[in-house]
Parts: sequence; C-alpha cells; structure tokens
Amino acid sequence: MNIFLLIIGFLFVLLGIAGSILPVLPGPLTSWFGLLILHLTSIVPMNYTFLGITLTVAILIWVLDYIIPAIGTKRFGGSKYGEYGTTIG
Repeated sequence: MNIFLLIIGFLFVLLGIAGSILPVLPGPLTSWFGLLILHLTSIVPMNYTFLGITLTVAILIWVLDYIIPAIGTKRFGGSKYGEYGTTIG
C-alpha cells in the first residue's frame, strides 16, 4: 500500500509542476495534494507544521494567480470587462 501511495503522490507532485506551466491545471494545490498523499505513507516522514505551511503558501499562490492579472489589467487601462476576462480566463 505504501508503494502505491508513494507512486500516486509523486504523480500528483509532477502533475503540479506541470500545472505551474500549463494554465489549465492548478499547480500549487495539485502539488500540495501530492505532499498530503506522501504524508500518508510511512516512507516519507513529514509533520503537520510542514503540511500547514505548504497549504497556506499553495492557497496564497492560487488566489494571487487570479488576482494579479486583474490588478494588472486595471492598472494598465483595461476595462471592467477586461478584468472579468482575465479572472475567468
């Protein structure tokens, strides 16, 4: 069971790294779920503090990934619909 969780955890981490490049996948959260799955194994020791800090960073990056393009559109003269488009896109 540990080997199965280890493989699935590494696949999630690799998928998260790919999600950092591909705009379709939420990279930080996918990588964090990989870390959570790795935490469930006895092979990779982690503590709850590490998981909490990385979850906070992943959520912060995920939120900023939507907010920063909208702020940039507003700052450089984009319309309200342009802000909506950057958030949806």
